Amino acid sequence: MNKISVSKPLKLGDELIIWLPEKHNYATRHGTKIIAHRREKIIFHQVKPGDSLYVIARHYHTSVKKIRRMNRIKNNIIHAGEVLKVVAGRS
Repeated sequence: MNKISVSKPLKLGDELIIWLPEKHNYATRHGTKIIAHRREKIIFHQVKPGDSLYVIARHYHTSVKKIRRMNRIKNNIIHAGEVLKVVAGRS
């Protein structure tokens, strides 16, 4: 399915297709991938110019602390083009 082998390992930026046995929602829009799993939404947010951890946290109804912990960020510095994993809260 993903054509992964010892001679062709995964590289940063590669995308995987993962088979999920239950019904799941997957959508892509504007550089943001959303995977709904049970009651949590795991979001891969691509940082855009002008974004901050605070703005991203407010947008997805979560906290800066959670985003920093999920992405192993030691300070509040992020750069355009980075992809952050975010678990969205309830809207």
